[in-house]
Amino acid sequence: MLAAFNGHTQVVTMLLEKGADVTASTNWGKTALDWAEKEGHSDTATILRVHS
Repeated sequence: MLAAFNGHTQVVTMLLEKGADVTASTNWGKTALDWAEKEGHSDTATILRVHS
C-alpha cells in the first residue's frame, strides 16, 4: 500500500508478481488503488486496475 501511495510503480509491479493481494484494504477501507488515485499516481493506478 505504501508503494502505491508513493507511486513506486516498479515496487507495485514486483509485489503483484509475487502475489500481493490487490484487494487488501486499510482499517478505513482504502485499497492501494484508492491511495494511488488519491495521490495522483495514474501509472500506478493503471497497474493496480489491470490486476484487480
